[in-house]
Amino acid sequence: MVFAISEINNNTLLLPDVKLAYVIYDVCGDMKRIMDATLSFVEQEAQKGNDVDNDCGPRALIGHSASTMSMVIARFLGNFHIPQVSYFSTCKCLSDKREFPSFLRTIPSDIYQATAMVHLVIYFGWLYLGTLANSDDYGQQGIAQFLSEVEQKGLCIAFRQNLPMMYDVAVLRHLGEEVEKSEADVVVIFSSEDELITFAEELANRNVSGKTWVASEAWASSPVLKTSIFSHLFQGTIGFGLRRGWDTFGMNSTECTGEEDLHQVESAFTDVSDLRVTYNTYVAVYAIAHALHNLRDCLDGAGPFENSSCGAKIHFKPWQMVETFLVKCLKPSTDLEVFDDLRVAAFDSNALKMDFGRTLLLYLQNVRFLNNLGEVVTFDENGDPPAVYEIMNWKPDAKGEMKIAVVGIFDSSLTPEHQMKINLSGIVWSNGRRNVPRSVCSESCLPGTRKVTRKGEPFCCFDCIPCNDGKYSNTTDSPDCLHCPENMWSNKRRDYCSLKPIEFLAFSDPIAIILLTLVSLGSTPARNDYARPGTFILECRETSLVWIGCALSFLGLLVATCIFLAFRLRKLSSAVNESKLITFSMLFLLLVCLAFVPAYNTTAGKYNIATEIFAISAVASGVLYCNTVPKLYSVVKATRSLHISK
Repeated sequence: MVFAISEINNNTLLLPDVKLAYVIYDVCGDMKRIMDATLSFVEQEAQKGNDVDNDCGPRALIGHSASTMSMVIARFLGNFHIPQVSYFSTCKCLSDKREFPSFLRTIPSDIYQATAMVHLVIYFGWLYLGTLANSDDYGQQGIAQFLSEVEQKGLCIAFRQNLPMMYDVAVLRHLGEEVEKSEADVVVIFSSEDELITFAEELANRNVSGKTWVASEAWASSPVLKTSIFSHLFQGTIGFGLRRGWDTFGMNSTECTGEEDLHQVESAFTDVSDLRVTYNTYVAVYAIAHALHNLRDCLDGAGPFENSSCGAKIHFKPWQMVETFLVKCLKPSTDLEVFDDLRVAAFDSNALKMDFGRTLLLYLQNVRFLNNLGEVVTFDENGDPPAVYEIMNWKPDAKGEMKIAVVGIFDSSLTPEHQMKINLSGIVWSNGRRNVPRSVCSESCLPGTRKVTRKGEPFCCFDCIPCNDGKYSNTTDSPDCLHCPENMWSNKRRDYCSLKPIEFLAFSDPIAIILLTLVSLGSTPARNDYARPGTFILECRETSLVWIGCALSFLGLLVATCIFLAFRLRKLSSAVNESKLITFSMLFLLLVCLAFVPAYNTTAGKYNIATEIFAISAVASGVLYCNTVPKLYSVVKATRSLHISK
């Protein structure tokens, strides 16, 4: 901020003859200090009034970095229409102009980041995800937006958990166990660096590896998490970072001798290779300066008010930069920001009125200028800038140390199909892999199967059940199997249906030759499609069940009559007694019938017909032979005896 104000004060084109001053408050992340600083700021604005001798009244505020803190400040400043520009508060809730009418920011809203994350997971084909988020407004609203969009796209969530704001061993262990055991290989984390470090320590203790982490901008460029302690955990991380503004940055300090060699110093203050949040602060100062410039030089007919008026005409008088006021509570910052604090830029004019805040706010909302990168800086109706993110990948360098490489970009101002560009060849995933990792609960069900969701698990976790006989599925992840048409049957893979083959006992069949060709009285050719599923059997089917019943009844009557008469005639002389022969032939018939029943039930198709023929032939032959063979034997024996006697 100091660097930007110094540039502006030395710029002869922007606010010439006007010097900007500033007051810096460091609230140390403490809510009480935030309230004190905000009330002090508002009190100065209220007491200034029309005092033309007040040469150093605050006019706009730059800060805070945390969304929750910015919300507290914005609720106060909004009542007085005092412009507030944040450089790092991303919660989408701050876009609500009914609640925060004077809040603007130079960092994109999380609504854009959540959308960018959805684009990313869809781009890589990740279907099964886990999510972790801070328990504050930043994490909760950001992850809620992400979950809302991915569920609309049909993606599946394995788990959704919150990181504790305060150190809690039990909670961290539970989270670590869930992440370690989860089948989801991709985890999206909406968190700040501080809350994530304690969880990373738990993961390091468990030696969790092989996961792919999707990082929000608050930790995507963390210098702590990419150290050797956590490098095995986060190698392959892919995330979104703010645009870098410069490659070098210069500023003076009265405590320096001028002989220091900063190349020999390694700290967050001297690392100028990754200036992201710092650049947002730089842009915020320039946005206010351009708004003041437009306000001062406004011409009637070109202003932002009704009828293109300029509102209250403001003329600044020259004044010098005042002494910096600093509440002593300094701590290191991850960017090259001198203080992780609430920044207050104070602007002065001895012609400012009580409604100056409202006037400046309107000019700030309509500001439009080119930054040092040649890009247009502007705010939409919600006070948000266009969203441009660098897509970053954590991978080891030649020395084995973790570095953050830019592998793509996301620009919300482009059409959806052109918003994301990624260099796949430049990405290194976890465990040094080059191929894009997969993250699915269940692999897709192939044709020939149907998908059945597992009870009690997310909808993307399912089993693939093969289709039954006579059914098929010809699409991937089919929810049901379809019945084949009546004259068709499914193949072995159950992925299509084909015509049923026709099977019959042909004259050329060896079985038919052995059995001869038998034609049954009262029978006609018919097609049987149930004896053997998937095959048509040509057979002789009886024309009437009554005929079958009569035939079997007659056969049974004959058997019963034969047995009865044979029993009654058993005492006659053996010369004319054939009862034994009749009895034996009937018993043979019963044995054939007993053997026929299981044989017929265990065969199918044409072999059923063969079984019937065997049974009929056996019965006929048995009755014939049992009755005639003994008689023939007796005749032959008697004839031989007669010849011998002669």
